[in-house]
Amino acid sequence: MLWFVFVMLFFLTRVWSLTALPLFNDETTYLRWGWEILHGIKPWWYSFVVNGKPPLTMIVYGIAQVFPIDPLLAGRYMAVCFSACTVFISLKTYAMLFPKRSRVLYGLLLLFNPFLLFFDRLALSEVLVTAVGTFLLYAGLRYIQTKRIRWIMCIAACCGIGWWVKTTVFAFIPALCLMGVWLGVKKRIGWDRLAFAMMLGILVSTLIIFPSGFHPQGSFFDTGEAKWMFSFPELLQFPVTTWVNNIANIATWLLVFPTPIYVCCWFLGGMRCRKQAGHRTSFLLYSLWVGIPILLFLLFGKNLTGRYVVGIMPQLSALAAYGLYGIYEKRKRLGIALGSVIVLFVVSVSTILITVPQTYFQLISATPRAYWDMAQYMTGWSSGYGVQEAITFINKQAQASPLILFVRNDTGNPEDAVYVFCRNNPRISIIPVITKEDVANAVLLAPNRIPVYFLSRGPALLGMEEELTELVRFPKPVGGEYVGVYRVERK
Repeated sequence: MLWFVFVMLFFLTRVWSLTALPLFNDETTYLRWGWEILHGIKPWWYSFVVNGKPPLTMIVYGIAQVFPIDPLLAGRYMAVCFSACTVFISLKTYAMLFPKRSRVLYGLLLLFNPFLLFFDRLALSEVLVTAVGTFLLYAGLRYIQTKRIRWIMCIAACCGIGWWVKTTVFAFIPALCLMGVWLGVKKRIGWDRLAFAMMLGILVSTLIIFPSGFHPQGSFFDTGEAKWMFSFPELLQFPVTTWVNNIANIATWLLVFPTPIYVCCWFLGGMRCRKQAGHRTSFLLYSLWVGIPILLFLLFGKNLTGRYVVGIMPQLSALAAYGLYGIYEKRKRLGIALGSVIVLFVVSVSTILITVPQTYFQLISATPRAYWDMAQYMTGWSSGYGVQEAITFINKQAQASPLILFVRNDTGNPEDAVYVFCRNNPRISIIPVITKEDVANAVLLAPNRIPVYFLSRGPALLGMEEELTELVRFPKPVGGEYVGVYRVERK
């Protein structure tokens, strides 16, 4: 019965009002590129060249669009499937290490972690990274328990596959290495056997990653990573200003996005472990799993965003549950009362996030660092507000007459969204353009009876102010950004 309730809560939190937050910039890019890679329009290495990103995330969301439903819903349903894997494996891992009576509390804190919940409902790479990181921890623990080489193979395959998703998964490898050292010291496994397992794992991971290095376009990956990560020579220059900014950002994100409850309860658990030996090793392991990636992001991150710390949310939720359960063990009534208040609070925040995301963004606006990181989903050209409204307007125009729609040859919103939602409409011919001369040449070739439109990202009109007549603009909720629909006037 308890499992049934838990499953219902999972689907309720992940699927309810799934389109309340409109399509985000990266979602449209992943959906478009994934579909075009699968249909042979773009090569598999295209994402390497354009933005230095591995292509597996795009391919996964391209596969999701096989189903004849709204592309955005298809992509987000696929994300929910990976979220289900994360939750299931997280619960199994927690059951291996922590008190049985605290599992329900952990399940609730995991399901209603606002930060994890937010990204579990978006068709982005973070939900895949979180699933990979969660499985790496589980597989590492299973190898410690069983000493079977198949778990090393699972770890290696997971690292290799994870690289094709996002290199963020490599932030978990140092913690895995420490688990191996602990295994050699405490469990007295032969170092030669451990070294063989590690070499085998490295070989398997390399074989999975190798095709990217073999292909000549794989060199663009290093260029893309250089935008986000410091190289070792750059680290030797001691970018202290960036490190201080990273510390402030990460601290803010951990305190605000999952609410301060999770970090505070983590510290309570640490204080408990100082006085009680029970589950000390498990608590330390989870703390390292959370702390080491944070340290790596702090040192190597050039342009960090809150998305980097999403992958540690299942383990942070476990630490919070253990810390809160410690209060229950010491003072039962206080633990029940405090636990009830905390669960009710995170459920309330998550409900606001699901149903009225604009209200949630207003709540966090009191913390500028947190707000400006999340503002990309609400304000600015990257948010999805106004995009589908503009596309709906174009589709209505196409019902009256076939038309030509110009968009800038760019990635993101609204350009990629046009391809995602209009590609199957035979009455709309989409033409990407770079300059106003491209538009003029295409208009000369078009029959006079076909109307010509231009969809803009805010005021980005390619210098065609005199050639365009504004029909409608769809503003973002906050700020001056908008999506504009224009008629191209023939001369």
